[in-house]
Amino acid sequence: MRVFIDTNVLIDTLIPGRTSAEASACIFKLIRTTSMEGWMTTQSIIDAAYITAKSPGYDDKRFRQVIGDLLSYVNVGGIDYFDLKYAVNATEIEDIEDCAQAFFADYNNCDIIISGDKYFRIPNKMEPTPVMTPKAFLDHLRAVHPL
Repeated sequence: MRVFIDTNVLIDTLIPGRTSAEASACIFKLIRTTSMEGWMTTQSIIDAAYITAKSPGYDDKRFRQVIGDLLSYVNVGGIDYFDLKYAVNATEIEDIEDCAQAFFADYNNCDIIISGDKYFRIPNKMEPTPVMTPKAFLDHLRAVHPL
C-alpha cells in the first residue's frame, strides 16, 4: 500500500500537543517498520520547517534529526511542472497547494491521502482517491488488518 502524507501530518509529529500527534507518529512508525510505502513532497518538508520554526519550543537540532531520519524510509519528491500546471488549471479547487499535492500523490500511484485537513479535495481530473485523517486511516487499517 502506498500512502501520501500531507504536510499537516508531518507537523503533527513535530509540534508537541497537537491533537493528531499520536496517530500521525503511529503512521510514520508503520511506514518505517512494515511494507507500507510513504510518500511526501519536498514542499511539505519545507513548509513544515517554516511552520514549526515559529512554534513555541522549536528545536532546530531535533527538527533536522527527525527529517534526516524520515528521509531514510519515506519516499520524497518534488512537485513538478505538470503537477503545478494541473493544480493551477483545476479551478474547482481553491487550494493550489493541496491540489498540487494530490496530483503528486496520483502520479506516484498512492492509494490513500492522509491529511488532517478536513477540506482537502481531490481534483475532478483524478481517479477517486480516499482522503483520510490519521485517526480514520488507523481505524481503517485496524478494521482490515489488526495492528
